[in-house]
Amino acid sequence: MIQKLQHAKNGVDIRTHLGIPNWEKVFTQLASAHPNSRIGVFYCGSPALTKTLKSLCQETSLNSSTRFQFHKENY
Repeated sequence: MIQKLQHAKNGVDIRTHLGIPNWEKVFTQLASAHPNSRIGVFYCGSPALTKTLKSLCQETSLNSSTRFQFHKENY
């Protein structure tokens, strides 16, 4: 319903993704779309996901020409 209203108002489609993101797929797609680039990843939240995202930044940076820079935010 909200998606239809948004499209009618702005002509823009909104895609809703439910569930937990496949972070490995997200990083791989970003690396493929932005070769030889630097991408900053900023995160504030649970320590478990902090470890996962930091690890993916390091791993994807080693396996591609894209460099991911992880930044943990604390409020």
